[in-house]
Amino acid sequence: MKKILVLFLITTAFIITGCENNSNNNSIVGTWTTTEEPIMEYTFNEDGTGKLTADGVDISFKYTTKGNTLTFTVDKGATIEETYKINNNKLTIDDSYGNKEVYVRK
Repeated sequence: MKKILVLFLITTAFIITGCENNSNNNSIVGTWTTTEEPIMEYTFNEDGTGKLTADGVDISFKYTTKGNTLTFTVDKGATIEETYKINNNKLTIDDSYGNKEVYVRK
């Protein structure tokens, strides 16, 4: 009986650890970059701030996520809503113009 209990506890620990790792991989927090020209890089910080770097220019922003909606607010208060998804360390952003951008976790 003790062996079964120990085996159950070890299995449960592995399952919980695996779930924690998967949830972290689905977090937008981190740095994401394109794999083709033009190279663009997004950095999303845990505090809801971020930076887009494109052609040597940095643009700071604040962001929120709700469901599959990513909302950017730039310095002058303009707000942009886009749809996003994360799958296998790839971030796909669909903008309101029908463009699809794919980024990989750096």
